[in-house]
Amino acid sequence: MDTCPECQKRLREYERAIGEIYALVDTRLPTRWEKITRLRQWQDERDRAIENYYLHKRLHSIRYRGVKAA
Repeated sequence: MDTCPECQKRLREYERAIGEIYALVDTRLPTRWEKITRLRQWQDERDRAIENYYLHKRLHSIRYRGVKAA
């Protein structure tokens, strides 16, 4: 696991979204439309979280290369 606090935070956001998706699948809602809407919202949240994580990880790589080259 990453020791960077920011990496850990972003992974927790991703894991939370995954957990919410699983919970939502097992939840009964008044209409299918409501369930689909909420599911899509959490899928979007999951996608944003993993994208932010990988963008942040790229910064580690860029910083490392910058320090190494100097």
